[in-house]
Amino acid sequence: MLAATKLCVILQLVDTILSSFLSENPLIAKIQYGLKITFIFILILFLDSVNRVYRVQVELAAATDTSKGQA
Repeated sequence: MLAATKLCVILQLVDTILSSFLSENPLIAKIQYGLKITFIFILILFLDSVNRVYRVQVELAAATDTSKGQA
């Protein structure tokens, strides 16, 4: 039990040191900004692809309903 408490304290200390380093480092801030922009762009591409798949499914359903009505 004592070892787990020590480990928890050490992890909190490491987390505090890393978070202060990462929050103050300008290079890390630029990398975070670039990653944020990249992930937003990927999200937009994903939503566009979902929209296209939905549109194709709707058109396919409409075409099959039309072909069944003619037969």
